Amino acid sequence: MEDPVQIHVTNGFFLGDANVVLKAAKGIMSGVTIVDNMFKSDANSMRPIVQLDGNFASIDQVVIDNNNAVGMAVKSTAGKLTVPGNGTKWVADFSSILVFPDRINHFQYSFNFEGVPVAFPAHGVTSLSNNVVVVESDRSVNGVVSVAVDQYNRKGE
Repeated sequence: MEDPVQIHVTNGFFLGDANVVLKAAKGIMSGVTIVDNMFKSDANSMRPIVQLDGNFASIDQVVIDNNNAVGMAVKSTAGKLTVPGNGTKWVADFSSILVFPDRINHFQYSFNFEGVPVAFPAHGVTSLSNNVVVVESDRSVNGVVSVAVDQYNRKGE
């Protein structure tokens, strides 16, 4: 689909390495929904279910989510990761999940740690680039960071 506008792809079955290719001619994508589809490859190629051809300068109201695949790489405009660790830094890399490169519009995270610390660790997001979220704390703890991100534009953004 070239410069897709107001496109809805849903409840489809893509067989034999077939995927959705979004091509940028003018670099515009708006009102695109690709949801609830199934993708099946015979060859375990790990080809992405949604592939970008070119750069999109304008991306508005695009939702790619809730698809499933066998032998292909699922891509989405939303993702969740849980990162366990014992230290001061947790890195959640969404680059293999998200459709658009270097584009996280919204994120939420929760920070859970084991035991009762002497003092509650201060923590926060210290980096958000290249579809990677980095959370750091001021002291070493055995903890789990859960991160949810999306690439959606909301009205007024």
